[in-house]
Amino acid sequence: MERRDPYRILHVDPEADPDVIRAAYRVLARKLHPDGRIGSPLDAAAERRMADLNWAYALLRNAEARAAFDIGRRYRAPAAPAGARS
Repeated sequence: MERRDPYRILHVDPEADPDVIRAAYRVLARKLHPDGRIGSPLDAAAERRMADLNWAYALLRNAEARAAFDIGRRYRAPAAPAGARS
């Protein structure tokens, strides 16, 4: 099972302030949103990146969900980089 790290997706530190998380989301959403892709069709990878970005922001903007994720994160092994074999 692949685990996603919302902090890595949003390029923020786990101790980041909610305002920093919101700003990072807005910058990345503007960059990755399908409406901003003039002349190039939306491919599956871009669609997946935008879905991951939305998931990460939804998790981290909710203080209770973020706290629950952080607690669970302490007791799990770190996520493997994409493409790494175990």
